Amino acid sequence: MGSHQSLAFEHSKEQDSSKKAALQTSQNSKDKMPREVELDKLSQEADNEVPNFRIDDKVFDGNGEKSIEPDIQKGDHFDGKTTEGESTSPNFAAVPPPPDIQVQDDVELVGESSSKEPHTCNKELISKEISDVLTELHQRWTQGEQVEFGPEYQFFTSCSPRQMESACCELLKLGLSEVAMCGACHFMAQVTPPPSHTNCCVFIRQCLLPQLPDTENESASRMLSAAMVEFARKYPRPFVETAVMPLLTRMGEGSWLWDVLKRLVTEPDTQQQDLVSILQVLYGAETWSESTVALLQTVVNQKPPLDTTSLSDLTTATQGQAEKLNSNLKFTKLVLAIIKTYGKDMSQDDVRRLTMVLDCNQTFLKRAASAALKRVTK
Repeated sequence: MGSHQSLAFEHSKEQDSSKKAALQTSQNSKDKMPREVELDKLSQEADNEVPNFRIDDKVFDGNGEKSIEPDIQKGDHFDGKTTEGESTSPNFAAVPPPPDIQVQDDVELVGESSSKEPHTCNKELISKEISDVLTELHQRWTQGEQVEFGPEYQFFTSCSPRQMESACCELLKLGLSEVAMCGACHFMAQVTPPPSHTNCCVFIRQCLLPQLPDTENESASRMLSAAMVEFARKYPRPFVETAVMPLLTRMGEGSWLWDVLKRLVTEPDTQQQDLVSILQVLYGAETWSESTVALLQTVVNQKPPLDTTSLSDLTTATQGQAEKLNSNLKFTKLVLAIIKTYGKDMSQDDVRRLTMVLDCNQTFLKRAASAALKRVTK
């Protein structure tokens, strides 16, 4: 009996000891939790104070722990987001590249240049020998000498458009006076075989246009006008396309450029095919000014031969301008000139187009033009 009481007492003491141990462990855990929370807060604050760190979350499996490793080398890519997707960092300013890194400018494609702003010279496109030839030509032109084309100048017959641009740029750097420009026009008119259409346009755009007087306020000397007529007679289409078309809206009758074109068109030496080329360029303009209309009539009066396609293009272009110019007397005179010059060669479609042109015409010449159109269709 006594032994049973002794065992019960010892068992009760063991239970009390276990309870005390459990309470002590629980108390220690409660005391430790605030310290861990505090350490976690300090760790987060330290992370926020180092914005150049990048946090790479590497998840190995669904139950594994995440390994958080700072990567200083990749700090520029830090996105400041937690695993839940919420931002925890402020917006940082973009860091400029180190001074030893050279940032290249965007590549700019070379297109058509402004007449007043030629391309920058690229000396790599032409040899020193050609550069010396250009210098020699410039000196002779400046002295008023009319240099005739020779074998030593074959560069102008075989060069590429980019090389022609560089050559023109070299000449502009040396300076092209009016006397030198006249010499250059005479020289280019003698080049044999003639340069390509594109190279002619390059020469006009790069060398000639920047030297031309203002079409409204200035006049050209007889010497410059004669030189331009000589050049334009040799290369009529490039001249009209590149020198005349951009200035048509500002080129009034009586201006020096208008006089140059009139001389070009009316001179007996001008070839008929050249007149056709000039006519095609003029009626191809999107908008016809009074100067365009006057020049068109001047060319039509020279009666250049037009094939069926060119005549159809001319009447189609005339119809396209009819509504806008329905009260313009010069336009009606042009229509009358077209009827008188090409009436016998016109197709039914050409007649129909000109009939529609005259239907909306409001000038006193409408009746005369309509009568002329009826006569050629009988």
